Amino acid sequence: AAWLAMGHAFPAATSQLTSSLASLGLSPAAQMSILLPAGLAAYAWLVVGRYSHWLEHDADLATSISPEGVVDLAGTDDFELALRKVAGRGESRWSAWLHPTVNDRVRLLRAATRDPRLAARLRWRMRLVAWLIVALYGLLAVGVLAVSA
Repeated sequence: AAWLAMGHAFPAATSQLTSSLASLGLSPAAQMSILLPAGLAAYAWLVVGRYSHWLEHDADLATSISPEGVVDLAGTDDFELALRKVAGRGESRWSAWLHPTVNDRVRLLRAATRDPRLAARLRWRMRLVAWLIVALYGLLAVGVLAVSA
C-alpha cells in the first residue's frame, strides 16, 4: 500500500528509483523484496524504536519535574535510586533499540537539570514525529484510494 501511494504521489521519484534498481538487474519482484523490508525496518526504527525511547524519557522527565516546572536534582536522585533498585545497574543493551538503558535514562535526567529547555525540545520533537506519522498515513490512504478508484 505504501509503495502504491508513493507511486501515485511521487511518480517521478518512484520511477527513478525503480529504473535505477532495474539497471542493476533487479526484477520488480526483487525490488519489492528489497524495498519492503527496508521500509519496514525504517518504520520500526523510527516509529517503534526512537519514539518509544522518547516516550520513556518524557515519562522520566515528568517524574522529576518540581512544582515550579523545572527538573529537580533531588527528584532526579530519588528517581535514579528507584530505577537502579528495579532495573539493576542499567548496562544491558539487549533491548536498547526499544528501551533506553537505565544509564541513558539517568543521563537524560541529569542533562535536563542543566538545560531547562531539554524537556520542551523533546516534547516538540515527539509532536513533530506524531504529526509526520499522521501525515504519512493520510498520504497512504489518499494514495490507496486514488489507485483503487
